[in-house]
Amino acid sequence: VRAPQDLGEPNADGKATAVASMFEATQDRMLPKSNNKGVTHKVSPFAFGVRGKISNMTKSQLIAKLATRYPQLLAKDVEVAVNVIFEALTTSMVEGGRTEIRGFGSFGLNYRPPRTGRNPKTGEKVSVPEKFVPHFKPGRELRTRVNPT
Repeated sequence: VRAPQDLGEPNADGKATAVASMFEATQDRMLPKSNNKGVTHKVSPFAFGVRGKISNMTKSQLIAKLATRYPQLLAKDVEVAVNVIFEALTTSMVEGGRTEIRGFGSFGLNYRPPRTGRNPKTGEKVSVPEKFVPHFKPGRELRTRVNPT
């Protein structure tokens, strides 16, 4: 089993974070996790943060991490670059286009046709209009890094 390359900052003792120890402790690559309805599904160990809870990265955390990784850039410049990238992705999708980042994945739209749904509270029929929903398809390199086996 191969540990991920970037596990974040070491703890106060200078040792690997809880993510690394949890990753090395699991032999099968996926860990069971229950939702609030009692259904168990498998979650990648890469999704867990220092305290063992699923961690998410916000836009401000991404900007801070990039500014730390590239000290020659000002945090404001990193913020502008991230905003420009997100704006380009958004504009492309609003115009009905698709954006592909080689090795990472592609962003596009999926069409959902109109349908008849039900109001869960009353059970009455409700018409749901057609819509386009944003969709991300991971690239091969990203899939192999998340699941190396």
